[in-house]
Amino acid sequence: DRHRATTPTGPARAGVAAALGLLSALLALIALPTAAQDFRSIGEPAAVLYDAPSTKAKRMWVVGRGYPLQVASVIEGWARVRDATGDTSWVETRSLSSARTVLVRATMGTLRDSPSERGAVVLRVGRDVVLDMVEAPVGDWVRVRHRDGANGFIHVNQVFGFGMTIVGAAAGGWMVARFGLVRCLWAFGIAHCVSIVGFLMLALAYGATVKAVPAVAPPIWPLIPVIGVENVVIGMVTSGFVAFLMQICDRRYTATQYALLTALMAAGNALAGKFGGILAAQLDYPLFLVAAMLSGVPALALIAFVQPPESSGPSKTA
Repeated sequence: DRHRATTPTGPARAGVAAALGLLSALLALIALPTAAQDFRSIGEPAAVLYDAPSTKAKRMWVVGRGYPLQVASVIEGWARVRDATGDTSWVETRSLSSARTVLVRATMGTLRDSPSERGAVVLRVGRDVVLDMVEAPVGDWVRVRHRDGANGFIHVNQVFGFGMTIVGAAAGGWMVARFGLVRCLWAFGIAHCVSIVGFLMLALAYGATVKAVPAVAPPIWPLIPVIGVENVVIGMVTSGFVAFLMQICDRRYTATQYALLTALMAAGNALAGKFGGILAAQLDYPLFLVAAMLSGVPALALIAFVQPPESSGPSKTA
C-alpha cells in the first residue's frame, strides 16, 4: 500500500520508478553481445580445433567436453577462439555450449568453503582440470563444482575462463566508492558506448562482413587491445550497476528484490544474445556496431533521473 507511513515517498518513489526504467534500458548497455568477450565451453564429447574455418583445414587440437574457450569472432557456423595457452584456432559453433566452465592453470588449484584465503580447504585439483562454474564471481573468487560433486570457491588467478572483466570490476568498485554512484554511471555508460568504436574501426579497416569469409584471415594482434579495453569497461559497468541495484533495494526485502532485478538483467543477456546475431546478419558488422553504440543512449538519458544515495528520501529502516 503506497499510503503506509513506512513507504518511501516523493523523490524516493520517483527514484525507484526511474531505476526500474533505467534497468530495462541498461540491459542492452550491459549485455551487448560482442563475441569478442564471450566465453563458451565445448558441449560435445570431443571437438576439433582447426587453423582455418573449414573441416579441410589443418587439425590443431582435440579438446574434450567442458573445455573453456574465449570467442573472438563468429563467421558462418565457425568461431575463432582463444584457448588457455593463448593460441587461436577455429571450431564449429555447433560444438560450443553456453555452459560456463573454468580450467585450472595453476600447478595446484585450491577450492575453499568461502571466498577468502582463510576459508577451509574443500578440495585440491591439478593443472588442466575442468570445473563447472556454479555462480558469478564474488570479487576475485568464483564458486565452482568438481565432477565428483565437491564445490567451493577458487581464486580467479588459478583458472582460465575470465578476461579483463575482473580487473574492470575491481576498478569500477573503487571508482564508485571514490567518486560516487551517479558520476560513475555516467562515466561507465559513456565508456561502454565508446569502447565499441574499436571494433567498428577494425571492421572498417579489414572489410569485415557477414556475407563472405576472407581469403586470408586478418591478424589477431589488433583485436587484443580492443578486447581488453571492452572487457575492462564491462567490468566497470557491471560493478556500478550492481551498486545501483543494491541502493534501490528496500533493506527489509533486499534478498528478494535483488534476486528479481538480477534475474531481469540475466533476461536481457538472453534476449540480446538471441537477436544480436540476427541483427548483425541483416545490417552487417559496421552498421550493427553503430546500432550497438546507439542502443546505450536511452540508458544514459535515464541516468539523469537517478537520485544520489544521500538524497533518496527517508530511511527505509526508520
